[in-house]
Amino acid sequence: MTINEMLADKKFNFLSEDEKRFIVSFDNGMTNIGYTNDGIQNYVVFGKYKIEYYKTGMKTKKVVARVY
Repeated sequence: MTINEMLADKKFNFLSEDEKRFIVSFDNGMTNIGYTNDGIQNYVVFGKYKIEYYKTGMKTKKVVARVY
């Protein structure tokens, strides 16, 4: 499931359309330069959800960016 499809879920209605567009655009940019993520994950420290980006194909996941 893509980030765009995940953001269509009603539980993400607290995000504005501009915020959703930013997240999708950021995700596309990270994908284009070889990074991937495991989708939108539950989180409890800095926000309710997070997306973590790491290099595609690497044995060890070294997170290079997070969106909360």
